[in-house]
Amino acid sequence: FFFLHTDMPSMERLLELRAAAFADDVEVHAVMLSWDEERLSTYFESGGKASAPPPPQRSLRVLSLHGGGGNRNVNAMQVSRLRRALGPPDVVHFDFLEGDHAWKSENIDPRLVQLFGPGPYWGWYGVENASGHGQNDRDAYVKAMMDPAVAFEYIGYEAALDRLERHISEHGPYDALVGFSQ
Repeated sequence: FFFLHTDMPSMERLLELRAAAFADDVEVHAVMLSWDEERLSTYFESGGKASAPPPPQRSLRVLSLHGGGGNRNVNAMQVSRLRRALGPPDVVHFDFLEGDHAWKSENIDPRLVQLFGPGPYWGWYGVENASGHGQNDRDAYVKAMMDPAVAFEYIGYEAALDRLERHISEHGPYDALVGFSQ
């Protein structure tokens, strides 16, 4: 998921402003999502010929959370295309927070180990199910996940949410949050 602050224009609003200025031939770039409406209108009304105003004083800040069995290196690879699309670090800065629930080595995807080494790999909380199928048998576990009759228990998710809130409070503000799986 990806959320932006509400005081920044959406892509839809940006395109509306371009259309209102009859500037459909002016290119739109992701960095423009960090501009306010006055700045956008001025730029589009000039036909994109006037030099763009200087970039914002503060880059957009994105907090990125890896999925279960990942880490900051895996997460950085997962969002690499998004990072390139949004612009350089002076325009968009990504922070990567790791979970603190150690992922069992037998549950780590061997392809991750090939690409990123032995880890450590993390989750945000533990997951247990009443099916009798452990996470060691990936196919059986996925089958259990798809069975609505199998009850799952999420252990430690409250602590994970508290930790996330604390991190945002201490290191924020963030303009967007990107998360995978867990």
